[in-house]
Amino acid sequence: MAQGRWNAVRSLLSATGDDWDRRGHRLVVLGEPPSSAAWARDWLLAEPDSPDAAALLACAAVRAALRGKERAESARAACLVAAGRAPHDPTPWLAQLLLARTTGTEEEVVRLFDEVRVRHPNTTTPTT
Repeated sequence: MAQGRWNAVRSLLSATGDDWDRRGHRLVVLGEPPSSAAWARDWLLAEPDSPDAAALLACAAVRAALRGKERAESARAACLVAAGRAPHDPTPWLAQLLLARTTGTEEEVVRLFDEVRVRHPNTTTPTT
């Protein structure tokens, strides 16, 4: 990533397919470095319709917002764009959930958890 090459990341995310746990983990980790948001924006310039690049930007924007380097509203907007590009992918909702745990209300956290749960077939609701 530091060299501006996204081919390896594109291949990695493509190979992940619909293994949502692995995809979510990879995108959250890839979004951690402070340079990830700029790198994802460059990727989106080259591939404007890429759901993977949009998801990476969403995760990077959330991480930046949690560090106080980006506005939470901008990070939420990036998450919604990513969710629109891949409606079945729980990762943009996971990113929003991470943000809401720090900046949101309890109702927002519950709503976002439900959005993740609906898209992740292996997630079950705990029984009482």
